[in-house]
Amino acid sequence: MIDTSGPRIFGDDYWADPQGVSAQVQEQGAVHQTLLPAGVRAWVITRYQEGREALADVRLSKAADRVLPVFVGLLVAAGHDPAAAGVLIGPHLLNSDSPKHRRLRRLVTSALTRRRMEAMSSQVDKVAIELIDHLGAMSGAVDVVEGLAFPLPLRVICDLLGIPVQDQSQLRKWTTALMEEIPEEVVPASAQMAAYVTALIEDKRTRPGDDLISALITAGAHDDRLTADELLSTVALLIVAGHETTANAISNGIAALLAVPQRWQALAANPGSAPAVCEELLRLEGGVACSTYRVTTEDVVYGGTTIPAGELVLVSLMAANRDPAAFDDPTKYRVGRAEQQHLAFGHGIHYCVGAALARIEMAAPLRLLSSRHPNACLAASAEPLIYGRSPITVGRRTLPVTLHG
Repeated sequence: MIDTSGPRIFGDDYWADPQGVSAQVQEQGAVHQTLLPAGVRAWVITRYQEGREALADVRLSKAADRVLPVFVGLLVAAGHDPAAAGVLIGPHLLNSDSPKHRRLRRLVTSALTRRRMEAMSSQVDKVAIELIDHLGAMSGAVDVVEGLAFPLPLRVICDLLGIPVQDQSQLRKWTTALMEEIPEEVVPASAQMAAYVTALIEDKRTRPGDDLISALITAGAHDDRLTADELLSTVALLIVAGHETTANAISNGIAALLAVPQRWQALAANPGSAPAVCEELLRLEGGVACSTYRVTTEDVVYGGTTIPAGELVLVSLMAANRDPAAFDDPTKYRVGRAEQQHLAFGHGIHYCVGAALARIEMAAPLRLLSSRHPNACLAASAEPLIYGRSPITVGRRTLPVTLHG
């Protein structure tokens, strides 16, 4: 029986104040039962030490054949054939355990060469400047979510993968449907994205270019390359994870800095501090609220609570990163903390493969926007802030800002 008398992760009160509710739940213990928005029961770990342990625990499986059966009943109830879920059930990095995971990660990282990543830094700056200049030419309040936070990482990941500009808005719609896990929308979006990515891959096979999809097609030795299904699901994963979480981190970070003008002005006066600023913002206001799903393969105990075998488990990264047992004055914004091991990018073998690029994509717009508009401020219409309703990510859907303060 799930207790709904107090603050509950993923209850209605959560969507109005996810950080605050997570902190209240954490005070009540390290492990909690809850209901996901789709109606599935899950266990959420909210404290740092237990969360860090769980993220690296081999008894918690991420294999698709263990995790996805939990959702099959919901898809059937919504009138969908789970077999048509496409990229949702694909054999990619996030849906695998080692040794399979180790092999997939090696093949993906072999395509993410140092030369490719170094080139991305200048590309990120170029796109950020273009978007900021466009916003600066507008009068009145501008929405930095629509005008900067989302288009920046979306354009960057699409450039990296070799995806045409005209397809990017549709990719964002599919991604939103997948992340918010609405049964009526998840399967159609997944199937449509799968069809799109399949056609894209076939085009790259015929006309390869200097892009990541072409590199993934040829990654590895001839006797060990990504299979067709692995390639499809990996490209889809890179599209979804490659912009949604970073966009949230950018918009959350801008909101947190502008909420206290001295923070914004300090960054504007010292643009070189942007990487350190981003680390503290990732801890406080990261774009990922919870880890992706795991299933217990046997009974496990965290914080004195037993989670039975076959149960769905998430780690609240947002709550763990504000755990007073791990961080001094955890709700305070403090650049250059001695405690740097936040969990914003996860921990263990599933540590975010795109963390380096995400850090570049977050630092650039904060550095460039603050230096160009040191007197920017939250617009009067910035409250109440509107959050998306994904159990995994946390991000504002709108953030009005006055640039010419």
